[in-house]
Amino acid sequence: MENTEEVSLSSEQVWDVLQYADALYRDIKINGLDLYGNTYFYNPSTEKLNLKNLTNNPKVSSLEEIRSAQANYKYNDELLQEMSEFMKYWDSLYNKALRYYSSLLAWNWSYSCTNAQGADYASKEYKEDLQKVLDFFTKFNLKSEGSRIIDNCLVSDSYFTWFRKSSLGYTLQIMPQDRCKITGTSAVSRFLYDFDLSYFYDPSVNILNYDNSLQKAFVDFSKKGDNIRTFANSKNALRTTYIYNNWVRTKVDRGAWCWKFNDEDFNVVPPFTVIFKAIFDDDVIQRLQKNKDMIGSNFLLWGEMPLKKEGMVGTEKSAFKVDPKQTGQLLNLARKGVSKEIKIIPLPLENTRTAQFQDGNSNMAQNLLKSTAGQISNAPEFLYSTEHMSQEALKNALYLDYKWVSKIYRQMEDFLDYFVNKETTKYKFKFTVSGSNLYWNRKDEQDSFIKLLDKGILLNESKIASLWDMECQELIANMDEMKHNGFIDKLQLLLNTNTNNGEVKPNGRPMTDDNDNTELSRNYS
Repeated sequence: MENTEEVSLSSEQVWDVLQYADALYRDIKINGLDLYGNTYFYNPSTEKLNLKNLTNNPKVSSLEEIRSAQANYKYNDELLQEMSEFMKYWDSLYNKALRYYSSLLAWNWSYSCTNAQGADYASKEYKEDLQKVLDFFTKFNLKSEGSRIIDNCLVSDSYFTWFRKSSLGYTLQIMPQDRCKITGTSAVSRFLYDFDLSYFYDPSVNILNYDNSLQKAFVDFSKKGDNIRTFANSKNALRTTYIYNNWVRTKVDRGAWCWKFNDEDFNVVPPFTVIFKAIFDDDVIQRLQKNKDMIGSNFLLWGEMPLKKEGMVGTEKSAFKVDPKQTGQLLNLARKGVSKEIKIIPLPLENTRTAQFQDGNSNMAQNLLKSTAGQISNAPEFLYSTEHMSQEALKNALYLDYKWVSKIYRQMEDFLDYFVNKETTKYKFKFTVSGSNLYWNRKDEQDSFIKLLDKGILLNESKIASLWDMECQELIANMDEMKHNGFIDKLQLLLNTNTNNGEVKPNGRPMTDDNDNTELSRNYS
């Protein structure tokens, strides 16, 4: 029986519903700041989608679209960025090239004080400021952040971030890339950018996840509805006169920082745009090569079925020596017992002949992939290898690739010079970011340091740590621990040329390091 009894709500329940609805649709208010127009409604699915959309905006393109975009790269830079994002996950060689260049960088750092000399290095003020420097790098993971920077710059050329600090650590917040535009430069940061405040009107975007200066700029933007406004001396984000008043100039001192791989101009064209056409050609040629291989796998055999009497034609009844109907029945039984890939023809035949497709250029796909790899890297063997380079030639090629991609280090040095020195009080520091993950290159730098030691020249802890791919604070902590935990007392004096009496000297020629190349023609394997 249907229950027709009416259900009524109490006054308390009605009030709770109204409070819920009011909180759900009311503008956010926090710390006395009314965030007009921003109503955030949390949903894990949309939150996940927002995070993915910060950087991922791929564009599936055709060869014709790529040619058109490249021909007008000045006005299609955003489209080329979207194409590059698509290529990253569509073409394995392009993806491998991105990972290859990113992996070359070690992101080691070292410092030197710019305004200390003599007794200053032993002063209390210097030690306190140096500790602030070390604390900064303890909270800021340079290797991890640097890896993300170069990964994004290789795909899109530009990478918009915001330096955020908390008691737990420092990080570079990823800004929504399609809501940021490079609009200037400064003596501190190579590039300045504007941000689209209308992004915060999206109810799935939590404005509280962004810097307070952007929150205040959004409030100011939402309160006034005029189309042209001037905020030349704003204490928050720097504003100027705009017709499109939803864009705001971000400020470096608040944390806004734009990274750009090509720092020579303002075009935000991905660095590997030039090989887009070659990648599409690779795909076409690979399909063609596959079709040729499939055709070449067929072996044809044909001939003539013999007649009973010479001059008789096959249309006459029983003209063939073998009845075609019986032949077909036998072949039908035979086909059921063999694999479908094996083709069966009627036998016996006379005047039999054979034919098979001959591929005169069976390596066309392989050669094209090798050519594309050669356009991407000076050491194409690391991307697609069919031959061997000599070890010396390969080392030089790898070093050229490393020097090309390491120019991003200059921007990180500017970043550290600015933000780290904001932490110190009296003494200021200059930072150097360097280092590659190439074994022989790092070993050469270590050997050069050892030679300096032989001449009585000693570098500071940060430079020593960077040569051995360590953090400076890690090296200092380990050395301090070894000094005070009694470990040094357990060490024994090592033999050297001054203490060796010759009894343990090995016979024969001194061993050569594996990395020492005495034969330039030796293949790298």
